[in-house]
Amino acid sequence: MRDGGSYQFGLLVPGTPAFLSTWRRTGEWSVWDRHYLVGPGHALTISGGRRLEVIRRRMTAGGLRVESELANSTFPLDWMVATVLAQVLPRRIHAAAASARGEVQALVDALAVDWLAQASVHKHTRTFVKGRVTATLTRLDVPDWRARGIHLDLAAPDAGALLALLGECRLSPRDDLPLDAWLADAHRRASRGAAPRAA
Repeated sequence: MRDGGSYQFGLLVPGTPAFLSTWRRTGEWSVWDRHYLVGPGHALTISGGRRLEVIRRRMTAGGLRVESELANSTFPLDWMVATVLAQVLPRRIHAAAASARGEVQALVDALAVDWLAQASVHKHTRTFVKGRVTATLTRLDVPDWRARGIHLDLAAPDAGALLALLGECRLSPRDDLPLDAWLADAHRRASRGAAPRAA
């Protein structure tokens, strides 16, 4: 666990933004993640069936999103990670803390409760970097909620670098769409039986 964080900005895009053609490509991979919608302020994910990730999210006075990592650990989890997990869940789950110290499937089973919205998300991700800004472009497929989209996330260690790029792209911090916000909208639409929203 660490206390550092980065400034973030996300949005849905119809395809690969043209400006990324001049950026250095740094990686590409595909994975199935399990996302849990624990509410504003945190993100909870079991990544690739091997790793638990817990993110804390806050907003600056200027409207930029700052994300910091509370936990990023493979299974079995130690007691500190289990404590973080218990703190971010919106309700107490009797078996969750004990299960978190065992196999990943035990935790998945403990979190399979009606009041916790969750879905498996297939991600095909490419990463790029230019200067102090990192771009993560992810093609998303959420079969549970019949939703698909392409999400771009921009991250920088300082606000100035990110704001400069947003200005060049004629974007504002008010346009920010975290991945969990898009997933929450997909869940709402699926719950109402609405057609998936085009990305």
